[in-house]
Amino acid sequence: MVESRKILFFTGVILVICGVFVACNIYTLIPIYQDISESLDVTTEQVVFGSTLFTLFYSFGLLTFGALSDAFGRRKIIIFGLLSSAFATLLVGLSPTIESLYIFRAIQGFSLATFAPVTFTYCFETFPSRYRTLVISLINTGFLVAGILGQVASQAFADFSDWRDTYYFFAISYTVLFIMAFTSLPKIKEACNRGELLKTYRRIVQNKSLLKCYGIVFTLLFSFISFYDGLNHYFGENPNQLFMLRVIGLLGAILSLFTGKILDKCGEMKTLFLGLYLGFSSLFLLLFESSFLAIAFVSVLLVSSISTLVPTMITIIGSIAGKDRAKALSIYSFILLTGATAASPIAIWLSFKFIVLLLIFLFLINLLLGTSLFPKTKRQSARL
Repeated sequence: MVESRKILFFTGVILVICGVFVACNIYTLIPIYQDISESLDVTTEQVVFGSTLFTLFYSFGLLTFGALSDAFGRRKIIIFGLLSSAFATLLVGLSPTIESLYIFRAIQGFSLATFAPVTFTYCFETFPSRYRTLVISLINTGFLVAGILGQVASQAFADFSDWRDTYYFFAISYTVLFIMAFTSLPKIKEACNRGELLKTYRRIVQNKSLLKCYGIVFTLLFSFISFYDGLNHYFGENPNQLFMLRVIGLLGAILSLFTGKILDKCGEMKTLFLGLYLGFSSLFLLLFESSFLAIAFVSVLLVSSISTLVPTMITIIGSIAGKDRAKALSIYSFILLTGATAASPIAIWLSFKFIVLLLIFLFLINLLLGTSLFPKTKRQSARL
C-alpha cells in the first residue's frame, strides 16, 4: 500500500489515461469498415470479422492475465501489456491483406486484455480505501467514454487522412504510456496467490455470492450497449439527434466521480441498490413517455446507474473474493465484456420498446439478486 499522496495522484492519472486509450481500440474498427474494405479490396462483412476476432481474443486474454499477474506481478503485466499493445497496434495499421489484419487484430485484442483485470487488482493493493473506489470509478468512466471517443477518433482519421493513421496514433500513444508506466508506477508488495489455478477457479465458481455478483455484472454493459443500439434504430433517420443523445447520456458518467464517497457513507449494499433502483426507475419512465427529451433524461439516469454499479460491483467482488481477487476480477471483466458482446446481436432483432421492456426485466432480476446477496439482518440494520 502506497501512502504518498503525490505518488498516488500520478499513479491514478496514468491508470485512468491508460484505461481510456486501451478501451478506445475496442471500438475503433466499427466506423471504418467501409474504408478498410475499399483499401484491402474485400467485402465489409470480411472486415467485420476482424472485430469478432478481437473480441474473442480479448475475452480470452481477460481470463489469462489475471492469473498470470499472480505469478509475475501486476505492475510487470501492465507494463508488458502496454509495450506489446504498441507493437500489435502498429502491425494492425501496417496490415497489407485481410488475413494479416485478422492476425494482428487478434494479437492486439489479446495484448490489450492485460489492462482491465490486472489494474483493478493493482488498485486494491496500491491505493488506500479512501482513494481506491474513486480511481476505479474514473477508470470505468473512461471505459464508457472510450465507447464514443474510439469511434470518433477512427472516423476522424479516416475522413481527414487514412484509416491506418488511427492505429499509428494509438501505437505511439501506447509507447508513451509504456514509458510513463515503467518510470512512474510504484513497485508494491503484491498479495499474489500462486496456488493451483483450477482449484482457485473452482472456489470462485462454488461461491454463490460471487455467482450472484456475476449475474448482475453481465447485464451492466449489456444494458448500456443494447439501449444505444436500440436508439440507433429508433433515431436512424435523425443522426443529429442520435449524436446529441450520446453526448447528453455521457453526463451520467459524472456520478461515478462520487461513487467512492457514496460507498464510504452508505456502504456497499445501499450503493448497489441506489444504482439498481436508478436504472429500473429511469427505464420504467419510458413506458409512459418516449419523446426526445424523455429519452435524453432517461439516458442520463441509465448511464448514471451503470456508472455507479460498475465500481460498486468491483468493490463487492474484490471484498468477497479475498486472496482470489485477481482471478475473480478477471472473470468479472470477461463477463462484463460477454454482456457487451451479446447486446448488439440481440438488439438487432428487437424494437426499441422491447429493448426497454427487456432491460426493465433484467433490472428486476438484479434487484432480486441484490436482495439475496446481503443477509436479511444486515439489510435491517442498514435501515436503522
